[in-house]
Amino acid sequence: MDATEHEAYTSPDMESTDLRQRALVCGYLLVTLPAVAAVGLVLFLHNYLFVPGWPYYLSIGIAIGYQWYTTAMPRWRMALLNRGLSES
Repeated sequence: MDATEHEAYTSPDMESTDLRQRALVCGYLLVTLPAVAAVGLVLFLHNYLFVPGWPYYLSIGIAIGYQWYTTAMPRWRMALLNRGLSES
């Protein structure tokens, strides 16, 4: 099979800029949304935590979200680099 036959099977919808943009958006959502959801989840479940006030719940939520963010962001960046993409 030569190069011209292989190009015939490439979909015009799968351009590299579209793939890059889609990978960046999905990555940001997969990293950022769980971090934000952790804050909301802790504030929602405040009745089950034994802490005296809402500022403490907010601090706990931010701490959990920050831990997720600092764990997931380097892995996502490495996945982008392995695919030949960059964040910038």
